[in-house]
Amino acid sequence: MIKTLGNVTLANKQAVRCDVVGSLVSTLREFKAICLLNGSSMLKPLLAPQVSYFQPGPEVIPSLNLPDYNLDQVRAVRTGLSVIRNQQLTPKICLIHGPPGTGKSKTIVGLLQKLFSEGVQSMAKPRRMRVLLCAPSNAAIDNLMKKIILVFKEKCKNIRGNCGDINLVRLGNERTISKNLKPFSLDSQVKNKTQKALMSQDSDIHRRGTQLDESIDKISKMLQKLQKKEEMYHELAAQKSRLLQERQTLSYQLKQSRSRKQETQAQVLQDAHVVCCTLSTSGSTVLESAFRRLGHKPFSCVIVDEAGQATETETLIPMLYQCNALILVGDPHQLPPTVISQKAKELKYGQSLMARLVNNLDHYCKENKKPSPVVFLSCQYRMHPEICEFPSKHIYRKALKTDR
Repeated sequence: MIKTLGNVTLANKQAVRCDVVGSLVSTLREFKAICLLNGSSMLKPLLAPQVSYFQPGPEVIPSLNLPDYNLDQVRAVRTGLSVIRNQQLTPKICLIHGPPGTGKSKTIVGLLQKLFSEGVQSMAKPRRMRVLLCAPSNAAIDNLMKKIILVFKEKCKNIRGNCGDINLVRLGNERTISKNLKPFSLDSQVKNKTQKALMSQDSDIHRRGTQLDESIDKISKMLQKLQKKEEMYHELAAQKSRLLQERQTLSYQLKQSRSRKQETQAQVLQDAHVVCCTLSTSGSTVLESAFRRLGHKPFSCVIVDEAGQATETETLIPMLYQCNALILVGDPHQLPPTVISQKAKELKYGQSLMARLVNNLDHYCKENKKPSPVVFLSCQYRMHPEICEFPSKHIYRKALKTDR
């Protein structure tokens, strides 16, 4: 999307200044997600939420050995595992509401630990357990990834992947990824898997292609100045024809090279246990095409961190993969989604999916005098007890406690 100052016409030969206002890529992905929601099993749970969609299933989760976790965090991990295990017949959603300093990221890491541990993994189907882990921003997903890497590399039993026991992939533009996480990026892993000889060959193709383009352009300009009857004209025309033929051959070789890269990208993503990206990037062509030919749903569950800071339509993007298990982690009482348009705010575009679901469930459970299925992390470790008293009393219904 480009904004110009004043009227711009073809007759205007003056220099024109263009300012990039924004990209429509994310908006188009949100629109696509809305269109495809109609055929999704998540349509009813998201538009007409009932308590049954948010309650753990009947399958019993074995005892969880999480000594460093408090009771609420253990309950959150157990509920998340149950949601993932009981999604075959009914779509399930797990809401983990964590105020500041209650260990939301730690809970996600614990859930992934237990999900990929031998005891729980044995309960899964033969096909690969794979998680799509998203957040609204690059900073949020990078911070969560750093914690995952720290724990999985420290507590791994067998180094079978690039992150201890698992393969971790960070999807997104290299420029937006933290420096320490670049080795986990898709581009970096593809480069490592591609043979150096092939990389050198691709580089030579690009270099020769540039040289040919320059030569063809130069000859074309010379031909424009010559008469067709002149002898040099025919020599240059024949030379241009040969160069164009060589350029066509190079284009075919380059196409084959790109095809090899796409195949390697797909292989890296298919081998991953956890794919990390922003909500918008989860709708990228790279991710979609990697799993298009698998013939089954590629992800066992979708986990969204900082879900309270994402718009509803943004949170729908990872639902493109028809996953029946959705885990939203965040705090609807903290920062809402960033929405600039006042009109959009009036139409509740600034309300997150998590906020709407939590409010609906709280209202229903209060009216029917039933316990809420929302898992609330009630113990905070960040604030001084006296500071904690204010948000606990005025925001969290006196439910937020201090560990100290």
